[in-house]
Amino acid sequence: MGTVNPALVFAVLFMVLLGGIPRRYWYLQLPAVLGWVLVWVDSEFTGQWTDTLGLAITVFSLSWLALTGKRADPPR
Repeated sequence: MGTVNPALVFAVLFMVLLGGIPRRYWYLQLPAVLGWVLVWVDSEFTGQWTDTLGLAITVFSLSWLALTGKRADPPR
């Protein structure tokens, strides 16, 4: 049995957190998860085009989710 790679542990934990996005935002959850998979498909963050594209997709989806969540909250 080999050692545990801390970067991959972080990647898996972040993927689990992405699963916590409410299902009504499936159109944002799906690209965020697939973008994250694209970053870690080679088991490391190397800065290749797949890593850059996946990170951009994930950040864009999460940013859109944050903006959508702020608009959905009723004013108090």
